[in-house]
Amino acid sequence: MKLKEKLIASKDVLDFDCYTLKRDTVILPTSSKKDRTYIHHPGGVVIIAINSREEILLVNQYRHPIKEITREFPAGKMDKIPNERIEMAAHRELKEETGYISNNLIHIGHTYPSAGILDEKLELFFATDLEKSTTDLDEDEFINIEWISKRKFESLIKDNTISDAKTVAAYFLAKLNELV
Repeated sequence: MKLKEKLIASKDVLDFDCYTLKRDTVILPTSSKKDRTYIHHPGGVVIIAINSREEILLVNQYRHPIKEITREFPAGKMDKIPNERIEMAAHRELKEETGYISNNLIHIGHTYPSAGILDEKLELFFATDLEKSTTDLDEDEFINIEWISKRKFESLIKDNTISDAKTVAAYFLAKLNELV
C-alpha cells in the first residue's frame, strides 16, 4: 500500500513569533483530498552534557503549557541566527542555558517530538570536556541547573519524574551508542 501523500497546496493560517500554524491540502493514497493542519517550527538542538565525574547536566525550568517545572537536557530553537549550523546552535544553547562550553561535541542523531501535529526536528548532541563560562539566558528564560549521576538520572526516568520526550529519547540514543 502506498503511504505517501502528495502536497497540492499550503497556507499559513496564523503566524506567531517563531511558529506558524499551517494548513496543507494533500492527495491521499486513495486519491481523495484532505486538509492537514500542523505547527511549523524552526527546529532545535538538544545537548547531553557529561562532566569529568560522569554526571549528567540538567536544566530545571517552568514550562507553561504543562504548568510544571521540568528537568531536561539543555535545548533551544534554531531561530536566532540565520543559516546557523546545528553544531554552532548546540554550542550556543549549551553556553546560553548552562554557562558551560564543550570542547568535544558529537552529533548523535535527531528526533521528531510530535510528528502528528508539529514539524519540529531536534538535532541531538553529546558534549564532554566542559569548561565553566557564563550563562546568557534569554530575557524570558529562568533556569536552574543540576548535575546528577547516571544511576539517579535513570531512576528519575523510571519513576516518571523526568518525562520530557526529547531528554528521554536523546539519553537512550546516547546509551545505545555506548556514550553513557
